[in-house]
Amino acid sequence: MDKPTFTGVLETIVTGFEDPGFQAQMAKAQAAGDVGRLMALPLEVQTRAFASVDLDVTSGVAAFKAAGRSFGADADVGPLLARMKAALA
Repeated sequence: MDKPTFTGVLETIVTGFEDPGFQAQMAKAQAAGDVGRLMALPLEVQTRAFASVDLDVTSGVAAFKAAGRSFGADADVGPLLARMKAALA
């Protein structure tokens, strides 16, 4: 995955994770102790993000992780990764 594609996918994921509807669903699942839903919700966002660049979940996750290792320290990527992690905290 090249950097522009990685950045686009990352921005899509961050937008999805920061969405108030997503946040409300995560809070509800957490309050209910629904671990399965806590795992499924982020995967749904990621699936849509990967599909936008014609990747399925399996190949998308692998390509995204590899690109993250390559570009994660870049000045324009680091803040997006921080936002992604914060949205799931």
